[in-house]
Amino acid sequence: MVLSVLVERSRRRETEREAQKVQTRLFNQVDERSSPHTEATVSRRITQAPGPTGRMSPVTSTEVLGTYLNDHLAGANAGVEMARRLHERAGAGPDAAALARLVEEIEHDRDELRRLVEQLGTSGHSIKKAAGWVAGKAHGLAVTELLTGDEHLSMLLETESLALGIVGKLALWEALLAVASAHPQLVEADLVRLAARAREQHGRIETIRLAAARRSFAPPPDRLS
Repeated sequence: MVLSVLVERSRRRETEREAQKVQTRLFNQVDERSSPHTEATVSRRITQAPGPTGRMSPVTSTEVLGTYLNDHLAGANAGVEMARRLHERAGAGPDAAALARLVEEIEHDRDELRRLVEQLGTSGHSIKKAAGWVAGKAHGLAVTELLTGDEHLSMLLETESLALGIVGKLALWEALLAVASAHPQLVEADLVRLAARAREQHGRIETIRLAAARRSFAPPPDRLS
């Protein structure tokens, strides 16, 4: 009985050691398909020098803000890709003009965010890496009629994705408004105007989304046959 207990304990310890080895390997190997900011974040945390007490030095609020903005910059690049794809899908249809305006505005918003990231000291290499990574992801997530079987349903799904992205962008501008007084770099950005434009953009994409829903689920009689 005692021998079996000792054997079981030994097996458990061996299993725990193997699990720790796997966890360490996963931590040290950053998957290239993961967010481009993961590698930089892990590297920074590992190389931080311990403070006088032997503890890791805390990350500054500016660094945290930079990470937050970089994550949103990645999302902004995806938003640009989605908006362009929607505009191409619309062709010469009734939504073409509204989507063309959305593409222009979303590109401008992305550029505004990039300037903020640069003012916080983020390297251009990281920005380019983020742009490339998200462009690839956005392309991979493209909705096609081969998947949905219906062009209007594809339009609906992609407008919903873009609408969610615009809501996230509005959340970004509102968060920055809440902390602008603590970060001089944010003063130059017209955050009130950017937030108002995001609300207006969401209203426009909602109009397009609901029209796509009606075309998908309540088609005119000539499409029912």
